[in-house]
Amino acid sequence: MTMRRAAILCAALLLATPVTHVFAQDGPTKAQRDEAASRFRKGIELYNEGDNQAALAEFKRAYALAPNYAVLYNIGQVQFQMQDYPGALSAFERYLSEGGNRVPASRRAEVERDVAKLKSRVGFLDISASVDGAEIAIDDTTVGKSPLAKPVMVSAGRHRITASRDGRVAATRIVEIASGDTVDVKLELPENGSSAAPAPPPTPGPGPDPTGAGTKPPTGDTTTPEPTTPDDRPGIPWIGWGITGALAAGATVCGILALSASSDLEAERGRQQTDAETLPDAGTKTTGLALATDILAGGAIIAAGVSLYFTVKAVNASPSGEATGLVKETRVVAGPRGVSVIGKF
Repeated sequence: MTMRRAAILCAALLLATPVTHVFAQDGPTKAQRDEAASRFRKGIELYNEGDNQAALAEFKRAYALAPNYAVLYNIGQVQFQMQDYPGALSAFERYLSEGGNRVPASRRAEVERDVAKLKSRVGFLDISASVDGAEIAIDDTTVGKSPLAKPVMVSAGRHRITASRDGRVAATRIVEIASGDTVDVKLELPENGSSAAPAPPPTPGPGPDPTGAGTKPPTGDTTTPEPTTPDDRPGIPWIGWGITGALAAGATVCGILALSASSDLEAERGRQQTDAETLPDAGTKTTGLALATDILAGGAIIAAGVSLYFTVKAVNASPSGEATGLVKETRVVAGPRGVSVIGKF
């Protein structure tokens, strides 16, 4: 960058002695040439201060006021520093073309090397729109209206292409392009409102018979049953099974304790000398544990029967609530000998 700044400063000094000689004498007025020379000097100053954007604006304004090929070299140098490779390439090619044999051989060789380097950093976008007269912009910079005369040169990388026109929906595409490639970009601009979804066709119902035979009644069932989610099915009664397990465990523990108490009672009865209160207490304890065992066991059987009933009902219920499977009907029946579950297959 430092070498390029030195080169552009040297070029300016060579071309600007006096500065007004940089610009063409034919065409622009003296006032235009004087303003162009002033802007040229300001561009040199800004460039050497590192303000490339402002320097480029001054150089372009100077060239517009009084076109001269020498200013194109400065424009190309600034755009090269700003990584605007298409702009720099265009400026350098115009510099060589407009300068012709007035460009020194050493300067021509330098610029030609830059041109070769820049050509390896650009690609082309061949942009077309579905309607003519659409404004085409690349990265928010307008490049023309459709149809474009030729592909647009851009720096390699990612770009956003937009097409817009009154009465049409704007279209945008993001593309990536590698150096040396040409990418086709087609943009569709539908009319305003045409992107809305069309209304669904009316549902056919009873009406005149197309054959003229009269009104056609609806055929078949015209209603659609509401789908049932799996949550509508009865669930397994886990709480019932939990109660059953707890009662069965309690009956087992009481049964073991009752057997132990009964064994102790038999031992007390076999003794020759027994305390008058010990034997009745042992009998009461044994009887109580036996009764508790019977109660808990009976509760476990009832709870198991009820849980089994609802379990079978849950397993054989369909999502629509109808009974399916092998077991069609189940009932819990209590009798003198216990609780029974009766099923119909």
